[in-house]
Amino acid sequence: MNGRGQVATARADGAALLGGLVRSFADATALVAKPKQVRAAVATVRRFLWRAGIERPGQITTATVQSYLAGEARAGRSLKTLHNVRSALSGFCRCLVRLGFLPADPCAAIRLRRLPRRLPRYLTPAQSATVLHLADRAGIWPEVALALATGLRLSELIRLAWADVDLAGRIVTVREAKGGRGRTVPLSDLAVAALVRQRQITGGMAQVFPARQTWRGGWRYVDRRRASNWWRRALRPIQAALPVFGQAGPTATGRGWHLFRHTFASRAAQDGVSLYKIAAWMGHRDVRTTEIYAHLQAGYDPDIERAASPGKEPTGMEPKTRRRGLQSRQNGIGASAGWTAAAVALAAMGIGPGCDVPPDATAGQGPAVKAVAATMRAGLADAVTRWETGPLAGGTAVLADGDGAYWVGPDGQVFAANGVAGTWSAGLAWAPRGVDIDTVTAAVRPGP
Repeated sequence: MNGRGQVATARADGAALLGGLVRSFADATALVAKPKQVRAAVATVRRFLWRAGIERPGQITTATVQSYLAGEARAGRSLKTLHNVRSALSGFCRCLVRLGFLPADPCAAIRLRRLPRRLPRYLTPAQSATVLHLADRAGIWPEVALALATGLRLSELIRLAWADVDLAGRIVTVREAKGGRGRTVPLSDLAVAALVRQRQITGGMAQVFPARQTWRGGWRYVDRRRASNWWRRALRPIQAALPVFGQAGPTATGRGWHLFRHTFASRAAQDGVSLYKIAAWMGHRDVRTTEIYAHLQAGYDPDIERAASPGKEPTGMEPKTRRRGLQSRQNGIGASAGWTAAAVALAAMGIGPGCDVPPDATAGQGPAVKAVAATMRAGLADAVTRWETGPLAGGTAVLADGDGAYWVGPDGQVFAANGVAGTWSAGLAWAPRGVDIDTVTAAVRPGP
């Protein structure tokens, strides 16, 4: 065999090897991701191998991956796309490491700019009323009204079945949710009205929103899931009538049905609903995702008057030595009407967020005071603006808005379900049985 033939054979062998490795990567990814995600990751890897001219695994280096990403950036790919590409390539390289074809993941050394955190766009009450009017004229009022009233994702609306709707109990169960986490969502009057009207239209079928099929010059309902293309086409007249749908930019979320989801969460935050409750309704795995709506809860804060008067000393309490946190917040604890009696009692003893809490400071106090003090002592409550407590599973549930939810046992041990972890910090198995973020939130009682 001459030199040219040897090169061709080597290339063929390399292509066969890479093809097998890509299939192995697809098989491994299929165990932890949805089919759509698997297809996207595999397509990204194959595009990289082809465009970068990779013929064998050893050619995949930090330099080749970085050069490829730089080329994608020059071609106008968004920062979000670059992050997705790096994630897919890193997954492929980690697979090669496990199989022994690479010593380490070459993508680990590549750094990209952090994705900016954009505030969500949402419809005002007037815009929501206009949307519902246009939806009624277009014959899609139940679909739009339910989306606005529940915050369900488009995929969840498509999959919704009547077996998961309890009109008497006013809840809907979402079984096939993003991330595989099912949940229940309460039904408001608007949501109930939407479902009642839809049941009058297609109540004899299993699907809440069955497919439409062309039939004898018109169309008829068929009891299977409605195609996603129909939902996008049906919304176009409303999108054309309201500029807010196009103001988010061509690549941002919230341009279609997702804008209704943002509107639901935004209105709930504006009405003072706890972010933990909104996270549960929305199906967010991590409460940090829900925190993009936190700015809507702010409103006017009287503490701004103290911040605007730097020469004025806070009244009602002498300064205490602090460990972390703002001195003004530390001194003013207990002044806000939203604090529970436990926090007020601690404030009277000069104990607040950021303070060192002496072990014997709460001797003789009730369980709520001891639980709040234990949470402070654990350094978990520096940014608190409101405490809520309640008995739970032999201990005390502590909800500290702005900083997290905790369960404090009779022995004073604190289990954190905070906004950083999004779940119990050491896993559900480490927390008391039946105690999680939802039960903590449900067990608290608002203070005076």
